[in-house]
Amino acid sequence: MPKLTIDGKPVEIESGRTVLEAAQKVGIRIPTLCYHKEVSAYGACRICIVEVTRGKKTRLVTSCLYPAEEGITVTTNSARVLKNRKMIIELLLARCPGSAVLKNLAKEYGVGEPRFSKKNEKCILCGLCVRVCNEIVGADAIGFGLRGTTKRIATAFEKPPESCIGCGACTYVCPTGAIQMESVAREQWRDKLAAGGRECRYSRMGLISHKICPRSFDCHKCDVDQRMEIVLKTHPILASKPAAVKQPVQLGEFSIVPDLLYSRAHMWTRLVADDGAAAGPSPARTEQRKSQPGQGQGEEPGPAGTEQRYAKVGIDDFAAAFLGEAHSVKLPPVGTSFKRGEPFAEIFVGKRSLRLPAPATGRIVDVNPMVSAVPGLATGDPYGQGWLFIVETPEIAKEMKNLLPREAALGLVRKHSEMLHERATAGLGVTITDGGGNLVRNLPEVLSDSDWNHLTREFFGGM
Repeated sequence: MPKLTIDGKPVEIESGRTVLEAAQKVGIRIPTLCYHKEVSAYGACRICIVEVTRGKKTRLVTSCLYPAEEGITVTTNSARVLKNRKMIIELLLARCPGSAVLKNLAKEYGVGEPRFSKKNEKCILCGLCVRVCNEIVGADAIGFGLRGTTKRIATAFEKPPESCIGCGACTYVCPTGAIQMESVAREQWRDKLAAGGRECRYSRMGLISHKICPRSFDCHKCDVDQRMEIVLKTHPILASKPAAVKQPVQLGEFSIVPDLLYSRAHMWTRLVADDGAAAGPSPARTEQRKSQPGQGQGEEPGPAGTEQRYAKVGIDDFAAAFLGEAHSVKLPPVGTSFKRGEPFAEIFVGKRSLRLPAPATGRIVDVNPMVSAVPGLATGDPYGQGWLFIVETPEIAKEMKNLLPREAALGLVRKHSEMLHERATAGLGVTITDGGGNLVRNLPEVLSDSDWNHLTREFFGGM
């Protein structure tokens, strides 16, 4: 519990907290624009600057990022702080002269008409919308685009992202009201979805069971919408934090992503609808689906709430650590059909290779071109850019029942990890762990042929 002084007040706060949080604890107001307690600090707006003194050294810092350290003295309203804060407000006001929040700050701090050229922008690039979408919602629907003076908030390919669930969290946290993704998503759904397929946005958020919207996404008329705000007293997505279920769970040296399903051969699967935008329509995938009855040309899998037959597939972290860095990946062509348990891909590591059994019966409709170009992604980023396929599985509900949810997957990884390390101590004849007790990165190279064949059958053969 470090002790510090802020504007003459002694403060004691938990280790790891920031100066801003320490000030808030004792009721000292420091203005902020890019800060929200529910997301990671970013330090973009710089309005929260304060003076920190340690010993004989005093400097300006951003209070939302600077740690509350033992013995420091903080001043939030010195002449130096106010001079710099006023300059920051003036610069932001010149960028966004119509912003009500900036006008109010300018009035509070006595900032007059900006001396700089006005740009008439609405966005101050605080990044709150990006962070809440990524860290809280888990949709990753928006991000920063371009660089330097042209930098802005953007969506992929300048198109409405299919991963957007229309929660409105970005608008809720935006200090200037510049972003309106919620209304864009609603218009898109209203135009593209039939009445029976219009899933309620609160259902998409995971806050209520499956519900079809009866009001054509005019949420302000909905009793569910009104009740959510009254009961939760904040934006519903900030209360539920659905992205938390996507954060990897660490089990020793291995991680498991909770919202995926796993095969006993260490393959993961996730419905494309739950993943938002999949890979995008690759030429091969689009060409393959043209000939399917009932499918429009280039049509993507439908949003959550519609019949879903598509799943993304990759290897889990245990398989990635066991293999080390992949040197090449052999992926079958789009259109290849297979049955659950049949080998349908192969990863090569030096002189070794591992044939991967299919986690479900289906047909490949897309392959990851990045893995073909950079094979190391398959083992270096197995839950992200290293995914392998998108498969079509007509009986997807039945197939998913054959896979392992979080707790069962953690149990499997725990069991296989213990077995592998027991083999190491029982005398495989080689060292398979490093100084920290983790698997060496070149395990396939140090194992004998018989040990390699035995271990791969044991860990990756069963379905």
